Amino acid sequence: MVTADNRFCRAFAVIAPIAVVLLTFTACSSGSWDDDPKNWSRAFGGQKRPPGVKIIHSRYWKSPHFTYEAEYFFEFTAPAKFLEDWIASQKLILTVPTK
Repeated sequence: MVTADNRFCRAFAVIAPIAVVLLTFTACSSGSWDDDPKNWSRAFGGQKRPPGVKIIHSRYWKSPHFTYEAEYFFEFTAPAKFLEDWIASQKLILTVPTK
């Protein structure tokens, strides 16, 4: 006779190892990268660096957690049109440092 408890135990015995493997592989992609050529792609969902954009310095960090937690910083130069469009699409506010 198969009871609800038996079905739960069987399901758990199948699902638990799969979950552990998936979480392990997800956490393996964590770390931090300084001035790595792949940082732009990591930060912007696999997109290639646009033509004319020159990256001076970059840092990308990803948490070893199963949820996506990351932060990134870029110092770059680009054509004026790219910067205007990028600032507008990211809803950023251009600020100019004061002396």
